[in-house]
Amino acid sequence: MLTLTVDIEQYASSGSEGRFLQSLQPLLNILTSLEAQVTFFIVGDLVHKSVPLIRELHENGHEIALHGYSHQFLKDLGPTKFRSELIKGKELIEDIVQEPTIGFRAPYFSLTKEVLWAPEILGSEGFVYSSSVLPSFNPQSGYPEAPREPFRWPNGLIEFPSPTLGLGKFRLPILGGAYLRLSPKLLVKVAQRISTKKQGAWSYCHPYDFDIDEEFKVREENGWLFSKLLFARRHLMLNRIKDIVTTGSLSLG
Repeated sequence: MLTLTVDIEQYASSGSEGRFLQSLQPLLNILTSLEAQVTFFIVGDLVHKSVPLIRELHENGHEIALHGYSHQFLKDLGPTKFRSELIKGKELIEDIVQEPTIGFRAPYFSLTKEVLWAPEILGSEGFVYSSSVLPSFNPQSGYPEAPREPFRWPNGLIEFPSPTLGLGKFRLPILGGAYLRLSPKLLVKVAQRISTKKQGAWSYCHPYDFDIDEEFKVREENGWLFSKLLFARRHLMLNRIKDIVTTGSLSLG
């Protein structure tokens, strides 16, 4: 079975502060109508803008987990800052939901072989699982040597690596984010069929994936090409997620 996860982060144009909340609404409507419970990974510095949303999601049975505090690559944070941001983000969420935050997803899937100090810190701060590894080559961050099936780090932390499709080190997470929007429908169906037979498989999306009205703007830190990928074929995303849910290939809890 596939589990749906949502990364609440903000890639938005200048002057559109808080736009991510509006962009999420179509997805939330679908989840409500299906009485589906999924996992939301939220960036810590967006928590203060999302208190009513987080409370509503928690009351509706969704899991609230942490997507880092400042949405930076783990290698850029380093162990000391990573730990301090981890503690800060965890406390913010727990103050709202009044229960332990046990799940973590690294921004950009940046848990790689260069930052193998991260699982130890996650475990020591009370996290039970992570879904932070992309077990393939990727120009941003990838860990092609990592297992492709769920595994435990030496300290016992459970890792759910991103499902990928391809050969060898050159595999793509077809069932998530821009890959889900940009991939041909047939390829998406093949990825679904393969992943639903595996334990611990998941799909992911972001608020901006559904924001069809946002005006295109090049993000200086990403460049023109990556910025185009952030905006391309957003009109397809809601139906693709809905199709995964309604065909019964998605776990709803």
